[in-house]
Amino acid sequence: MHLKTSLLILSFFVFVFMITGCDHRERNTTKLNSPNSEQSELQSIESNLRSILSADSLLLMAEYYSTNLEDQFPDTLVATYYQQVGLLLYRKSAFGQASGYFVKSEHYFKKAGRYNKAVGMLSNQAVIQEILGNYQEAINMYLEAATYFLDEDDSISLAKVYTNIAVAYQEMGLNDKSLKYNQMGLTIRQSRRDTLATATNFNNIGVLYDEFFQQPDSALYYYQQAVNIYQKYRVFGKWAFALNNLARMHIEKKNNRLATMELDRAYSLMDSIDNQDGKAKVLRNQGELYFSTLDNQKAVEAFILAFSTFKEVKDKKSMLEVSELLSKVYLTGGNYTKAIEYMKLGNQIKDSLVSIEDKSNIAEMETKYQVKEKNKAIKILELQRELNQRKIRYQIWLIGLLVIISTLIVLVFLFNYNRNKLKQQQLRLELQNYLLQIRKMQSEIIEAKIQEPQPNGIPDFEEFDLTEREKEVLRMIAYGYKNSEIGEKLFVSENTIKTHIKNIYIKLDVKNRVEALKRVKMVQ
Repeated sequence: MHLKTSLLILSFFVFVFMITGCDHRERNTTKLNSPNSEQSELQSIESNLRSILSADSLLLMAEYYSTNLEDQFPDTLVATYYQQVGLLLYRKSAFGQASGYFVKSEHYFKKAGRYNKAVGMLSNQAVIQEILGNYQEAINMYLEAATYFLDEDDSISLAKVYTNIAVAYQEMGLNDKSLKYNQMGLTIRQSRRDTLATATNFNNIGVLYDEFFQQPDSALYYYQQAVNIYQKYRVFGKWAFALNNLARMHIEKKNNRLATMELDRAYSLMDSIDNQDGKAKVLRNQGELYFSTLDNQKAVEAFILAFSTFKEVKDKKSMLEVSELLSKVYLTGGNYTKAIEYMKLGNQIKDSLVSIEDKSNIAEMETKYQVKEKNKAIKILELQRELNQRKIRYQIWLIGLLVIISTLIVLVFLFNYNRNKLKQQQLRLELQNYLLQIRKMQSEIIEAKIQEPQPNGIPDFEEFDLTEREKEVLRMIAYGYKNSEIGEKLFVSENTIKTHIKNIYIKLDVKNRVEALKRVKMVQ
C-alpha cells in the first residue's frame, strides 16, 4: 500500500518538473521577445508533432525539424522546442529518447542564459533516471539542481528537490538518508508556510516510520499531520489516502474503533470522487481489520470486493496481494479447498506479472545493448521465471506437508491423551480397591480385638446388671468407636446407641465415657 503511495508521490513530482519547467511569466517573456512569425512557426511544428501517434515516427519528424531550427531560431526557442519534444516522448514512454532531448534543451537554455530553465531540464532528466531505476544518477542530478536553488535562494524549488531526493533514496533502500531529506524539505516548507506541500513530506515520513523503521507511534503522528492538512484544504483524494494510511496504523496498534472510523471516512471520500482504486485499497484494509478481530466472514467479503475492484482497474499487483490475504484467511478458518484455490489464482497472477515485467525489461535492454547482450538477458529472465515457478511449487508442497504434519501431531496428541486418561482411570479403580481392602482389614482387626480379653482383666459387668447389648456397646466404646460407627456395627440407629449409653451411665452412676470405662475397670 505505502509503496503505491510513494509511486504516486513520484508521479506527482514528475509532472511538477515536466509541466512547470518553464513558468508562465518566462514563457510570456519569450513570446514578447521573439518575432511573431517564429512563434507561429514553432507552434505549428509542435502541433504537428502532437498529432503523431508512434514514438518512432515522432523521433524522425523531430530530427527533421531540428536541422532547420538550430540555425534559424534563437536559443531560447530552440530550447523550448527540445523541451516540448522531450515531454511528448516522455508521454509515449520513450524515456531514453526523452532524456536526450531534455539534455539538448538544458544546453540551449544555458546558451541563452536561462539557467533556471536549464535546471528544470536537469530535474526532468533526474525524474527519467528514477523511472529507469538509475537512482544514484538521479540523485546526483538533483543535488546539482539543489546547489543552483541554494545560490538563488529559491527555497520552494529546493524543498521540491529535497523531497525528490528522499524518494530516490527510499527506492534504493537507504531509509536513513530518505528520512533526512524528507525532514529537510519539511523544514523549508514549514518556514515558508507552504502548508499544503508539507503534507507530502508528512506522508512520506509516515511511510518510512511505518514500513521501514517499524515505529507505529511516529508513523501515526506524521500520517495524522498529513490528514489534518488535506482535510483543511479539502484535497479529497490525498485526504482519503492519508486516512487509509492512518487507519493501517490504528489496526496495527489494535485501536479497532478508530481504525473503523477512519476507514469509513476514507471510503466515503473515495466514493465521492469515484476513485475505484482507492476504494479497493480501503476495502483491503477493512478486510485486514476484520481478520485481526477474528471476523473471518466479513474479512472474506471485504477482500473479495477489493479483489474484484482491483480487477476492474487492472491493478494486478494489488490483486496478487489480496489473493494471498484471502488464502491466509481461508487457511486460518480451515477451508483448505478455498485456500488452495486462491493460492493457484495468486500464482497465475504472479506468472502474468513476471511475463509483463520480462517484456518491459527486454524492451529497455534493446535500447541499451546489442542483440548478443539482449539474448543473454532473455535467458536470465527465463531462468528467473523458471526459478519463480519452482519456488511457487515448493511453497505449495511445503504448505501441504505442514498441514499433514500438523494433523499427525494432533492425532498423536489425542491418542496419548486418551491412553493417559484410561491409565488414570485404571489407577483410580485400583486405588479404590486397595483402600477398600485396607478398610476391611482394619475392621477385621478391630473385630478380633473386641473378642479378645481386656489387658486389664475381665470387665466387672455383673454387679451393675448390664444387658448383653449394653456390654457390647461398652466394649466398642473402649475401642474408640463413635456412636454412628457402633450403630453401623450393631445394625441399629444412632439414637438407639445413645439410649443404650444413657442407660449404661445410669446403671454405672457415671457422667461420661471415661468414667464408665474406669468403673468397669476397662481402663486404668
